[in-house]
Amino acid sequence: MPERIFKIDDTNPMNWEEFHSIIDQLIFKIQKSNISFSATAPILRSGAIPATMIANKLQIIPMVPLQLKYNQQQNGVDVVIPPSTPKNLTAQKQTNILVVESNTNSGKSQRKAFDEIQKILPNAILHYACVTKAYRKETTKNNYTSEFVGCLTDENFEGTDEDNLRPGITVFPWETAEYELNDINMCES
Repeated sequence: MPERIFKIDDTNPMNWEEFHSIIDQLIFKIQKSNISFSATAPILRSGAIPATMIANKLQIIPMVPLQLKYNQQQNGVDVVIPPSTPKNLTAQKQTNILVVESNTNSGKSQRKAFDEIQKILPNAILHYACVTKAYRKETTKNNYTSEFVGCLTDENFEGTDEDNLRPGITVFPWETAEYELNDINMCES
């Protein structure tokens, strides 16, 4: 995608009603998998809300929270708060962990989260869930066992009408467009 400065007109705010509808679809997909999860791992900050909703609905008590932040200067992801592990997870032979974030585009945060979780839980089987995922014509390599996506978006402005994508850059109900655009535009430059 060519470099550009994104503006408010490029965003598509999601209201709470739409968010609840998509999170319900996402939870249904997770339930259909019949995977028994030992914990959720919210990628903070934005993964906290969907991870909590998923955990409550699926009765998953343990959480392995971690906070990541994209680093524009190094084109990578920094660990702000490393993951911490509830004691009961380390003894389990097969630990299915559902890593959750609200939105993904490049997959860098997801891959970094998986690397960090594998350091403390090397035998964990990692699965991935996100409320929205940016459609990409070129796919990226991922390292999860299974993936659950609420809906695809046209955040990269690469889709066509036939792709049936949620238009624009999603701004979740708890986010502000100005802050998100500032963050995205810093990453693009």
